[in-house]
Amino acid sequence: MGTLISSALEEICYHGPAGVSLSSLCSTLALTPASIKASLWTNLLSIPSLQFTGHGNDMPFSPDDDKIKRFEDAEKLYLKIVAKEHLRDYFVGLYDTTSAGISSNQRSALNDLPLLVFSFSLPNLQKK
Repeated sequence: MGTLISSALEEICYHGPAGVSLSSLCSTLALTPASIKASLWTNLLSIPSLQFTGHGNDMPFSPDDDKIKRFEDAEKLYLKIVAKEHLRDYFVGLYDTTSAGISSNQRSALNDLPLLVFSFSLPNLQKK
């Protein structure tokens, strides 16, 4: 389960401040058994560096909210999972942003970096 959670966190961070929908996350990770989806969801709810927002709702749900406790209920709400900024910083290799003096333009570039790397590597993956 640890590897699955790590993969899920990478995917969530990869999507940056926009986050990723719960259904898209499960699809990307190729999760099919409902029990695995539910187990992953329970584990993600316990990570304080994640936020959970509903479709068209900017206010995040509390992980303790009964509306999102069950995977099936959360999926029906078209829930998005967003990594908080400090977790996204770790994802791009920034471990001490207070002393790094990162400007907003630099941070924006770092947020775009995973998408750029993927878009450049995709043609190479398709050739194999």
